[in-house]
Amino acid sequence: MERALAMESKEKDSTAAWKNKVKRRRERIKAECEKLRRFVNEEEQRLLQRLEEEESETLRSLEANVAQLSRQSSSLRTLISEIKEKSRQTPAELLKDVKRTLDRCCIFPFPHPVHSCLGCGRHIHVEELG
Repeated sequence: MERALAMESKEKDSTAAWKNKVKRRRERIKAECEKLRRFVNEEEQRLLQRLEEEESETLRSLEANVAQLSRQSSSLRTLISEIKEKSRQTPAELLKDVKRTLDRCCIFPFPHPVHSCLGCGRHIHVEELG
């Protein structure tokens, strides 16, 4: 009988020890998961911030390209109008004004616009695409 009581006591001690071990393991798992949740939240915020900055930079670049293209279109429309007007002149009048017209054409710089590569985060000059 004593032996049975001793075995029962030993099993109760083993059960209590196992429960404590499981409790400590559960607490470690919860702590690790909480640490991972904080890491994932911080990483999400960092990535969202980086995406927002990239979006702003790309939009600024695209808006600058639109403005540049608009200026170029306006300059081209002006030149086309002048050329149409010149085409109505007599050959003699046209020859008198050729040098001034050519000089004026050279003052309109038409740099190639820069396109943003939305997926790669870099800028590509139009001549690189051709």
